[in-house]
Amino acid sequence: SPLHSSSKYEHQIVQALKEKFHNYKAVLNEVMKWTSGQPSLTQQLCHMVVEAKDRPTEGQEAVWVEKLVDHQWVSNWERRPELYPMREIRDRLMRRRKHNIQVLRQYHRIVHKGTVPDESTPELDELKHLGLIISNDGAIRIPNRLYSAVFDADWVESALKTIEFSLAPSDVEFRRLLVTLERNLLLSQVNILSQADNDENQRSSQALYEVLRDVTSKIGDLVGADRATIFLINEDKTEL
Repeated sequence: SPLHSSSKYEHQIVQALKEKFHNYKAVLNEVMKWTSGQPSLTQQLCHMVVEAKDRPTEGQEAVWVEKLVDHQWVSNWERRPELYPMREIRDRLMRRRKHNIQVLRQYHRIVHKGTVPDESTPELDELKHLGLIISNDGAIRIPNRLYSAVFDADWVESALKTIEFSLAPSDVEFRRLLVTLERNLLLSQVNILSQADNDENQRSSQALYEVLRDVTSKIGDLVGADRATIFLINEDKTEL
C-alpha cells in the first residue's frame, strides 16, 4: 500500500543516515528544514547528504547542510540528471506564451512579499499545480526553502526578461501595426467631420469609440502591458 511504501522509504532514509552520521537526527532535522517534508525533495537531498564525502561536526549541521545544498543543488540543479523535476518546473514556466508572463509576475510578487492572499486566479492555480506555492488559511506562500533558493527573485526576473524579449514584436511589425492604427483613427475622424451636421453624430461617436478601443487593445497586446489607456487632449482648454 502507499502508506506501507512511505513508511518503508522513511525507514531506509533514517537507516542510511544513521549508518553514516552519529548526529543523524540533527542532520535529518536540517534536511527537513529545507524540504518541509516534501517526499521527493527529501529523498533527493538525503541521498546527496549520504553521498557527501565529508561529515558535519556536532553543532555545525545547519551550516554543513546549507553549504551542501548550495553547491550540490542550487548551483547544479540544471545539470544533475536526478533533479529533472526542477527542470520540468522551469520548462513549464518558460513556455513562450503571454500567459506565462502573468504567471511569473504573480510568482515574483510572492517571492518579494513572502505571503499573499489566495485570490484563486488562473495564474495562482497554475503555480499550485506545479507545486511552487501552497495555500494555508487563505494565504499563499512558497512551500519550502529549496524552491525559494532555486526559483528566487533573480531567476524570476531573468525568466521574465527572456520571455518578454522572445514575444516582443520586431521593429517592422511594430511600425506596420502603428501605421494601420493611425489610418483607422484618421478614417474615423474624417467620417465624424463629414457627419457633423446631420443626425448621425451619436453613431459616429460610437464608431470612434470602437476604433479607440481596438487601438488600446492592440497596443496593450503589442507591448505586453497589463493595462493600456488612451488620454485625449482638449487643446482649447489645455487639459486631458
